[in-house]
Amino acid sequence: MPPAIKNRGGIFFFSIVSLLLVTSVWSRTGATAAPPPPEPSRDINTYVLFALSEINFKGRNANPSRGFIRGGNVGVNNPDPHGINHDPYAPVLSLGANGAVVMDDGSQVVADTVRLGDETSVWNLFANEVQTSFNPAVLRDPPRTPFTAPIIAPANLPACPPFSPGTQNVTVPKGGSLVLAPGSYGDVRVQDSGSLTLGAGIYNMKSFNNGKKVRIITDPGTDVRVAQDMSTNDGSFVGPADCARFCVRGDGVSNNDATVSFGRNTEIHGQFYAPNGRINLGHSTDLFGRFWSDTVSSDFNVNITMGCGTQSCLSVKSGNGVPCNPDSEVQFDSGGMVFVPAFVVDPNVKFFVYDTVPGTQWVAMNCDRTGPDDTHFTYRTTFTLPASFSSPTLSIQVHCDNAAAIYLNGNLVGAQPDAEIPENFQNPPEVFMTSNAAFFQAGPNVLSFDVHNFFAGITALDFKADICFSSFARNRR
Repeated sequence: MPPAIKNRGGIFFFSIVSLLLVTSVWSRTGATAAPPPPEPSRDINTYVLFALSEINFKGRNANPSRGFIRGGNVGVNNPDPHGINHDPYAPVLSLGANGAVVMDDGSQVVADTVRLGDETSVWNLFANEVQTSFNPAVLRDPPRTPFTAPIIAPANLPACPPFSPGTQNVTVPKGGSLVLAPGSYGDVRVQDSGSLTLGAGIYNMKSFNNGKKVRIITDPGTDVRVAQDMSTNDGSFVGPADCARFCVRGDGVSNNDATVSFGRNTEIHGQFYAPNGRINLGHSTDLFGRFWSDTVSSDFNVNITMGCGTQSCLSVKSGNGVPCNPDSEVQFDSGGMVFVPAFVVDPNVKFFVYDTVPGTQWVAMNCDRTGPDDTHFTYRTTFTLPASFSSPTLSIQVHCDNAAAIYLNGNLVGAQPDAEIPENFQNPPEVFMTSNAAFFQAGPNVLSFDVHNFFAGITALDFKADICFSSFARNRR
């Protein structure tokens, strides 16, 4: 016998045992016979998006490559304070209210009250009230299962470690670069097109706000603690370490402002936690890691991939050996695609005016850097990824005399200006990055360099590449 339907102000309500995603529907838990229903994951580390109070994730805007949440669960911890009298258009968790959202097989959506937008597709759904749109959402592993909130008892939730910021302000000027030592600081700012490297260690900051096209380079051991707020502007990059930690306390941030915000077209890697405020995930962003806060909001076309389930990083570089001896890891094409070891350059050679990426040495066809003019050379090195890798990233720093284009398994990662200019071999090094999973492969990967020498019979290459990747455990019930 079909359920009774009532029209209340244009929204159709009915009580159901299994979720029928066919019209705009709210349902409250019905009685079920049978064995006890499964429980949602109560391990916060299985959640890529987790809020204490509310999540509003808009989904894609007519772009089928966007609106994906991969590798983890999405959940809101606290019960809906409005209970059964809740406004159906303002649940504690809204997925795809303005466009489709797609989640992985085996993943979970967990919240007291849930709204699923047009053509949103999820796997497991744990909810006590559900509303869907007139273009039905898809529950790929029904039925919807009620549960008891909160997901995690308040006493078991993580917290920012106690810390106090310093008073020394730090500003990286427009287009500049800085390697910042761990320590306590006041306001930290990176202006447009600047680069800031944060190594392994604890950074206590008053605030951390950055301009457009900024690069924040992190290590898996980077631990950033911000008293007030953190922001990155359009076209910026934070990474490549998915395991880098950012705990932002939100001191003095109003309820109308975001505690953590990401600009348009940014790529962000890390474990972000704002327990007292809101994370704004931005517009057309690519996010890797975990994002937990009191509330989470987004604009359109955000993709999220959980990172740091188990994260590993490795490096390849030039200069593996002593000067004027073969490099044990870097080769060059001696002609006809016959690769032989490159030589580590003697830094005492005449006219050595190069800057060097920390921890590397320059390499060349000969230890004195001699080579033919107006010629392209190919250098290469390799690294190996396991069969189970996911969420790969590559970040490479490069100097070259005269110019280098960088390829990963034949795919262009980036290129210096093809010109005879000192900027190509002096600080700051060019930094090129990719997180395009199609560029990586299980097993050996080839990182190659097309080096163009103009004239003067001198040519050389210097680089360091950092590669990080993750793997994940399944949900535990």
